[in-house]
Amino acid sequence: MYLQFIQFAMPLNLAFWVCAIGTPAALVWLAWHYSLAVASTRWPHVQGRVVKSWVERKWSADTPTHSPRVEYVYEVNGLRYSSRNMRIAGNISTWKRRAERIAAAYRVGDPVEVWYDPDKHTRATLKPGGAGWILVELIVVSVLGPVLAFVNTPAGRGFLRSLGLREES
Repeated sequence: MYLQFIQFAMPLNLAFWVCAIGTPAALVWLAWHYSLAVASTRWPHVQGRVVKSWVERKWSADTPTHSPRVEYVYEVNGLRYSSRNMRIAGNISTWKRRAERIAAAYRVGDPVEVWYDPDKHTRATLKPGGAGWILVELIVVSVLGPVLAFVNTPAGRGFLRSLGLREES
């Protein structure tokens, strides 16, 4: 059995295995976030208060990305919680001016509407929903993952050569 697996796996390269393992993992993660985004539109909401607002700068390759960030506090059943989630679907990265404009809309001390998960009060968001973008990501990963895995197999490389998209090796 082990020998059969080795004979199967040897012609496959690292890119195949990354796609073959990474695609299902990404799909599970995206499906979970999709379900949270849909559910968040039905979560109860309370009034909270902004305690911090800023723009976070990170580097991706040689390009800076900017994300508006907000920290807020809220109470559920007499217990105080804090969160930094603006969106269940994830924080956005955008141009610096747009990030600054979004962050500036959340001034320290301002009241905010906070949607919280009734099963896990520490999970909260200022912007419920966002499932549409996650659905797009699910579709893209569902299509690209298997395609990328296939083109990194001997059969896939042969198929690309037959189309003239890959040189003979």
